Amino acid sequence: MIPTPLDRLRRVFADLAQAAPAEMLVHIVGTGASDVAEAPAADAARVLIVEADPQRALRRRAALADDQRYTVHHAAVSGDTTPRLFLRTNFPSLDSLRPASPALLDRFPGLRIRSRYHTMPLAPATLPGLAAASPESSGLRVLCLETPGESLGVLANLAETGLLERFEAVLLRDGQEPLYEGAAALADIRARLEDEGYLCVPEPAPADPDRPWLLARTSPAARSRARRLAELQRARERARTEAAARRKALNPEAPTPATLRLFHRHLHDWYAERDLPRVIETKSLPRSGLHFLQACFAAVLGPRFEFCEWYNEPGCCRQFPCALSGFALGSTAPEDAVLRMIKSHDFSLVDPAYPPPPGLHRLVLLRDPLMILTSWWELDELERHGDLLRAEGIYPQKIYYRHESEVLRRAHALVEAQFRPLPSGHLDAWLEKRTAFLLAFAEKWARVPAPQTDVLDYDDLPGFVSRFFEARSGGLSAAERQALTDLSAGLLADFRPRKDPYRARTRQVSKTLALSRTRFEQACTRLRAVDTTGVLERFWTREDPV
Repeated sequence: MIPTPLDRLRRVFADLAQAAPAEMLVHIVGTGASDVAEAPAADAARVLIVEADPQRALRRRAALADDQRYTVHHAAVSGDTTPRLFLRTNFPSLDSLRPASPALLDRFPGLRIRSRYHTMPLAPATLPGLAAASPESSGLRVLCLETPGESLGVLANLAETGLLERFEAVLLRDGQEPLYEGAAALADIRARLEDEGYLCVPEPAPADPDRPWLLARTSPAARSRARRLAELQRARERARTEAAARRKALNPEAPTPATLRLFHRHLHDWYAERDLPRVIETKSLPRSGLHFLQACFAAVLGPRFEFCEWYNEPGCCRQFPCALSGFALGSTAPEDAVLRMIKSHDFSLVDPAYPPPPGLHRLVLLRDPLMILTSWWELDELERHGDLLRAEGIYPQKIYYRHESEVLRRAHALVEAQFRPLPSGHLDAWLEKRTAFLLAFAEKWARVPAPQTDVLDYDDLPGFVSRFFEARSGGLSAAERQALTDLSAGLLADFRPRKDPYRARTRQVSKTLALSRTRFEQACTRLRAVDTTGVLERFWTREDPV
């Protein structure tokens, strides 16, 4: 007969009890159904049970109320304490804090979400009663995890707080490969346990080969090696930090070098005011019109235009200037030349700044800070509800990559239906962070005039597009000149910038903006007071757009 998880747990206690009495079992259940139906009451002096499902927690607490050895808590446990959804499915043992991965859906094609509820996970180290156990006690402790998708984070949190080493045995179950979004494979979980000085024994004949059990037992020799390795790693990091500090002291102003290639060696007769560039490198504040600009260039140039999302683009060369552009590879025939537009928001302010070489034109896109902040807030509200969107198959990367209208419409509808109140202090912290970035961006990219560089205001985008192509019409084919005429009569003529900064796509976000109007305007007032660049002055002198 194949032993059940309960049999296996009892065997762990029996084996360890030969050396010392069993003191404690900590059983963390992150699903709606436990495969370890009952803790081995006769084998441990204390049993701490933590149930993620509130209904199961109530039933377990009522059933064990007369036994003083048991403590039952209701809590979702994770190494990531971000507020999110607990997802109940039609397979309770697959309930989780994370959406299912394609691998899990392949194995359980009938898996469906039945209900969800908001929860704020607890870090395992903060569980009541866990940290209170004395590390000097001679009693044995066993940790049992049924936390699909969360096992590695739980173990990491316990290890970082010094609590994991108090357990002589760990029994857990998780997927051979990641079965939940952002989860770790069982091999990674096993490697972490071995790094912490455990010897791991996999389940010999698992009833479910995709989700087997793993037993980890302490080994004094392995634990000694793990401690020595940790000491060496800390010493290495200290040495690296000290070396970096010495290098910075010797050369404190060392700039980040640009990766400049000799792609312009064939463009000796290229003239910026006459010829189409081969690359347009954009540095844009979020929500400042980049995708409108992209649509205009694509409408005129058609197949001769390429757009690179840079940090989101698969196979990105991550070089400046772009190493994959046609002219960088030696293409010089004008009729074959492709114009490539490169996107970068430079969120970390690490993009190298260099004078644009021949063939490259740089566009710096700005907008009224109040318009940017309110529009950016609306986008970040999608990220704040990211777990809700991911549960419905909408991933933030998809939203940021293509800005597809149907995807955005569905995402906003989900946020509207299940909107969460703002945590205390969230908006003020967000405004402080975003306004600091706006100022640093303007300081870096728009303050100092540079050749072959245009600093564009959002409201002037149609005028810029017309001026840019008309000055270089000699490089356009007849079909492209006709496309420019059609664009001027259509999209450019119909361009209508948003006038009300406090009106969003959803009622709930619009309500937040309206209620927080004073705080947004105060943030802009503070930004104006510290703006010494002069770049944003054009926006301060305008009348209130509302």
